[in-house]
Amino acid sequence: MEPYTAESIGGFLAGDLPPAPLYVYESVGSTNDIAKKLAADGAPDGAAVVANRQTAGRGRMGRSFYSPPDSGVYLSVILRPESKREHIPLLTTGAAVAAAEAIEGLCGARIQIKWVNDLYLDGRKIAGILTETGGSAYVVIGIGVNVRESGEGFPAELAGKAGTMSAEGTQVSRSRLAAALIGSIRKMEKELDDGPELYINRLLSEAKGRSCVLGREVLVTGHEGLAEARAVDINEQGFLIVEDPQGRIHTLSSGEISLSVK
Repeated sequence: MEPYTAESIGGFLAGDLPPAPLYVYESVGSTNDIAKKLAADGAPDGAAVVANRQTAGRGRMGRSFYSPPDSGVYLSVILRPESKREHIPLLTTGAAVAAAEAIEGLCGARIQIKWVNDLYLDGRKIAGILTETGGSAYVVIGIGVNVRESGEGFPAELAGKAGTMSAEGTQVSRSRLAAALIGSIRKMEKELDDGPELYINRLLSEAKGRSCVLGREVLVTGHEGLAEARAVDINEQGFLIVEDPQGRIHTLSSGEISLSVK
């Protein structure tokens, strides 16, 4: 089995970024939880937490994220962005695009984004992103990627829905992928800090081009229950614009969507 250590991951990290601590664990509850504690204790921008396994991995809306050992990449990156506060919501969209580009660069297949934080390959979810903030002090970007299927296979509730990078027949180094994800997230933050207008234009173009929901009927789960709508656009804050059956336009800054079966 390939090594999956701080040394093996560090060997693939881009040399054009300022050095930052890298913490690698065999097993943790959640990399985001560890990263948030490190950030609260003063860990610098770019510090990253990587684990071979999570016992309490989670996604948005309190859902669990299946994180078996030796089969996926589970990591969190601490960011301390200098960009304006109104740009912070874009970090999730930026992370989705950055992660899609990193994964695509290693598996060679087109990666799509289901707003706002799920990455899809051939119609199946292969990765999820969870963004959490510590007020204005820091942002933690957590990413979980299914690199290959574990020996036990996916749980029944994920069968037929979840996929892996290796479905394309490529054998991906987890150390290389972890380094690519960390580097992509950090470069995304730098681009947003250095030139927000230019970056936002590129980001939105990529997010829309990779979207697997725009132009399609979706089911929206939010505070008002389940509703049908049509996804029509993504605005400059990364929010999803939908049109309901009565022709009214709504802007979704949160909530969950799924593709309609109609």
